[in-house]
Amino acid sequence: MLLRKQTSYNQTFSAKMEFNPTQRGYEAGVVLWWSNYSYATIGVVGAPDESDSKREVVVRSPGGTSQIVPAMTFPVPLTVERVEFKIHATPTSYELSISANDKAMPLTVLAKDLTVAPPVGGAFTGVMFGVYSFGRGEPVLDPADFTDIVTKEHES
Repeated sequence: MLLRKQTSYNQTFSAKMEFNPTQRGYEAGVVLWWSNYSYATIGVVGAPDESDSKREVVVRSPGGTSQIVPAMTFPVPLTVERVEFKIHATPTSYELSISANDKAMPLTVLAKDLTVAPPVGGAFTGVMFGVYSFGRGEPVLDPADFTDIVTKEHES
């Protein structure tokens, strides 16, 4: 995981990614990070079965009580090689999205649900944007190539 601090209430983080996982559970995407106990992700994961789609979109959102809501997955068409991610920040919410083939899938996270106190210690870093790749306890041997990573301020 590689993180960058959010520096303004009205900010957009975007990135493009090429990722073709060959193993079930290999995952890569973008993250909205508050702490180990509160974060949101949207990414691409190797599908858990032998269906026609070997990749799925996976989303996780904070539960508002230092618990992450279990991951939800959605099939991705096999023709998609490159996806685009965006995190759009406002003073009260964040919208994470993944776009492919001119279709976007959004996930809205309220700032009050993200910025909860952790059960142990404190969250002293503020919110961060980032990219990640992991393999469920093993190294990911398929590259997740991130390009055009941009953070910019926008009007409210």
